[in-house]
This record gives sequence, structure tokens and C-alpha cells, in this order.
Amino acid sequence: MFDVQLHYIGDTDVVAPVGELDLATAHRLAAALAAASERGAPRVVLDLRRLTFVDSSGISVIVKFKRHFAGEGIRFGVVKGDDTVQRALALSHVEALLPWTAPPPAA
Repeated sequence: MFDVQLHYIGDTDVVAPVGELDLATAHRLAAALAAASERGAPRVVLDLRRLTFVDSSGISVIVKFKRHFAGEGIRFGVVKGDDTVQRALALSHVEALLPWTAPPPAA
């Protein structure tokens, strides 16, 4: 099961995927990140703490939106996930490229 939760905390849109992020669900994360971009918040945080799995298609969405937000002048941060998620990011050589941030308050 997969879901994407959206929270608004001050000037920050928090996008929090829950469950398994894979080929079948990556489009839902992409839609949520696109919506955050269109909303016009100056900062977007992707909170990976409730992901249980991520594959290459999910990682691709994260990298794509990292570039998109940079091009739009939107600050982007990523909250680290569990060991399984972090290992997938490390093995794909993406972990070092992401702008890690602390969890936002009340998220």
C-alpha cells in the first residue's frame, strides 16, 4: 500500500510518501511534488521517514524534482528514511547528492 501525505507548515510544503515507492507508485509521488511546485511555496521538504522501500523509479522521481526545484528557485530538502531506504539511495550513488534536512516541526 502506498499513500502520499501533504502538510503545509508555514512557508514549507511537506510531501510525505508512506509505504513502498516503486514503478507502480512513483507517478503518485511525482504528482504530489508537482502540486507542491505549482502551489508556489518557497520551500518543499520530502519526508522519507515513512517509506518502507524505494526502487530506481522512485529514486529517479526524487532526483528529477531536485533538479526541477533548483531550476525554479524553490529550496528543497529531504528528510532521511530508514536504513532500507538510505541503503537504496547509497547504492544508487544518489545519497550524497541530496540536500538532507531535519524533519520539520509538527510533520
